Parts: sequence; structure tokens; C-alpha cells
Amino acid sequence: MKSRRFRFLCLVQTVLTGMALQLSIPQLACASPIIELVTNSGRHQGKNIAHNQTVCWLASSDGVYEPVSLSDVISFNKLKEEFQPSTTKQVAAKHRSQFDRNYDVQTKGKYVICAPKGKAESYGEILSEVDRSFAGYFSRRNWSLENTEYPLVVVIHPSRQKFDDACRESDLPVSELLQGFYHPHSNRVTLYDIPETPNSLSASSQFSAPKTGSKPTSNTTVSDEARRTTIHEAIHQLAFNTGLHSRLRQNPRWVVEGLATTLEEGGLQSRVKSGTASRINATRLEQFQKYRESGRSHTIKTLITDDETLYRTNPVNFYSEAWAFSFYLSEQRRPEYINYLKRIAQRNSLTTNDSPEQRLADFQAAFGNDLDWIETRFLRFIDDLPQ
Repeated sequence: MKSRRFRFLCLVQTVLTGMALQLSIPQLACASPIIELVTNSGRHQGKNIAHNQTVCWLASSDGVYEPVSLSDVISFNKLKEEFQPSTTKQVAAKHRSQFDRNYDVQTKGKYVICAPKGKAESYGEILSEVDRSFAGYFSRRNWSLENTEYPLVVVIHPSRQKFDDACRESDLPVSELLQGFYHPHSNRVTLYDIPETPNSLSASSQFSAPKTGSKPTSNTTVSDEARRTTIHEAIHQLAFNTGLHSRLRQNPRWVVEGLATTLEEGGLQSRVKSGTASRINATRLEQFQKYRESGRSHTIKTLITDDETLYRTNPVNFYSEAWAFSFYLSEQRRPEYINYLKRIAQRNSLTTNDSPEQRLADFQAAFGNDLDWIETRFLRFIDDLPQ
């Protein structure tokens, strides 16, 4: 019986591998079949994104990724229909049935925006501008990104409580520091409509509120903090949908957050030949300098090889350092930085060796072996920035 089960699992893997090889042929690249894997918990259908000996990842038509353990599979089939991603209208209709009347659900370009009544349009303008600027940023650096395959869903909850509930549903810890998140498997950005407070910073975001032809009201405007959070999470979503990051593997967190913090404030719209000062994230720079003054004891080697520990220990310090080092690389080692991003983006999602040694080897292949020299140049660059 055990031998029969083993042969069955080998057959499933062989079929999945054969389909994956067919899809690698250019003329067949669009002909993605729908796979059905049946387990005791139900039927799982979608496009085979990746698989190994233990798990198969399926994509639904709206872009949600689901892992199916092959040991649980009792039968499988290739359906006659070809896989087709949902349209924004189809995804919007689905979400209208899921959210109550306190939400507006609208489409804007590639986005499906679920926001508090009266605010979907304002958030849609911000997202559209991020999308245009994001593509332009990498185009100016000679990197043509992949097209997004699925509609991009952004959910803005009307209250902190609703957002905390969404965190729990996504198995994320509830924290006052967390104001929004992008989840690679659901492919959704989730945040909340952060209210303006008397102590809020004056408008410093690179994207202004949309011009509607009439005086904005509190029912339609987006606070500065909500705007900054939207931009940051939208950058994550675009990076994970255009080939910069893998939605399946554990990407280096310092790379993911370093890129987002580099672009969130000034970086997206700045031209390559414009001054470095126009791209400085002043908040992150101030945080990093305070971090150094309070006792930063490690070097960039720890950031590269053990960023998760730094993140868990102190997220604020981690974000500031991820920004500072990524900003240095993007400004002073721009060709190598782009090649480094491409190098780690091309790794196989399920078989990549993500050990500290491999992370260090990837970095040194792009920037050289002398980490002490890079550390010195990095800190000197930060010290020379206008405060």
C-alpha cells in the first residue's frame, strides 16, 4: 500500500513537472492549464506556480496563492479550461459582496480599492501615481519590469479596530507600530484610514491629495500618515508583482524594506541625474543617526546575514538601517545594486538556499568581498548627507 502511494505521488510530481516544462516554451507561455488537486479537505484548483516533492502552490484567478501538501492529494486532474486571470471588474464585484455598506469598492487602472465611504477615489489617485512613478524609476535604471498579472487589491479599513481584526485573520501580531501590511500569498495590501492628528507632520509626501475641483472635506481627504503608509505598502505590492521579489520564498527583509523606504519619500519621482538630497528620506535618516548615537554595535554583515533578528529586536532601528544602507547602495553603487536585485529575484522560489552563507555570497558577488571597506564608505556617505 505504501509503495502504491509512493508511485502515485511520483506520478503527480511528474505530471506537474511536465506541465511546467511546457509553459517554459515561449509559444506555449500563455496556455496555462488549470490544475485540480483533490484532498480530504476539498478540491483545490488553479495554475501551478511552483512545486517540489512536498508541496504544490496554486494561483487562483484573482491572484491568491495557496499551498497544497502533495501528501494529502488523493486524486488530480488537468481541466480542459485554460487559466485566465480575473479582471478588475470581476474582483471588484467579489469584494462588494464581502464588505458592508461602510465601504466603497472602486477600480482604478490595475487596482481594486476597498475604502471607507467617500475615500476610494482619493486613495485610488495615490495608488495610480505610485504605479506610474514605480515603473518610471526602474525604466530610468534600464530595468523593464514584468507586467502585473492580477488585479491589485488594496483594502483600507475605517478604523484601527477593523485593521487589528484583519491582522489577526492574517496571523500577524497586533502592534501599535504596524499601520499597514502587504501579504504575498493573498497579494493584498491592508491598512486603515489613519486620522489626522494635531501633532501630525505637515504634508511632506511626494504625492499630493487629488485635485477634485472643489475644496476637500474631512470625508474625502487622506491624512499625511495614511498617505505615507499607502505609498510604502503599494511599493511592496508592485515589487512582489513585477519580478523584483518572489511571492513564495523568504526574501531578505533588509532588501524588501530597504527598497520600500528608499522609494517611499522622494525617491520615486526623482530623476537619476538630480541631486542626492532630493531623494533623502529625512525621517529614516534622523532615526538611523539616533540609532548610531544610542549604540549600534553590529556591522552591515549582520544586516545581510541576520536581518530577521535585528527586525524582531527593534523594528524602528531596523527600518532606519535598511533604508540607510539601501540608499547608499542605490546612490553610490547603482549598477551593482540593480544587478544585485536582479540576482536575488531570479532565484528559484522553492529550492533557493537561504542560509546566511548564501546571502553573504550573493551580496559579495555583486559588491565585492571587502565588507569593512563597504562599511566605512557607507557610514561616511551617511555622515556627509545634509541633515
